Amino acid sequence: MNLNKFPSSGLLPDSTWEKGKPKFPNKPDGKINSCSGARYLVSEADFDEFEIQKADAIEYLNVNRKELKELMSVKTIEEACLDFAIERRDVVVQSDFFQSELLRLAGELGIGIMLSQYPIGNE
Repeated sequence: MNLNKFPSSGLLPDSTWEKGKPKFPNKPDGKINSCSGARYLVSEADFDEFEIQKADAIEYLNVNRKELKELMSVKTIEEACLDFAIERRDVVVQSDFFQSELLRLAGELGIGIMLSQYPIGNE
C-alpha cells in the first residue's frame, strides 16, 4: 500500500516507511523496517508544552474524525498511536495526565496513546 496516497483521505503523512526497506536510506546495509507505517504531525508544540500537545491532539481527532475512521478501517493497518514527546523532569516521580476526552476520542478510533520522555539539559 502506498501510504503517501491513502484512498480518499485528505490526510498527508509527515513521513512513511515500508516493510523490508532500510530504516535509514543512507545506510542500505543497516536495519530493515519490520513493518510499513506512516507518521502524521498532530501538534507542533515543544517537549515542554504537554498541555498544548494534548489540546492540539483533541482538535486534530475531532476535525479529522471521518478521515481517521476511514484510515483505521483498512484491514492492513495493524496498529496506530498518538506519540506524545515530552521532556523528562528532574523529579522523584513523574506523573503525566491524559484527559478522558482525549482517551475517549482516540479509543473510539482504535488509536493507542504513547508517552515518550526525553532527557533535558545535560542528561
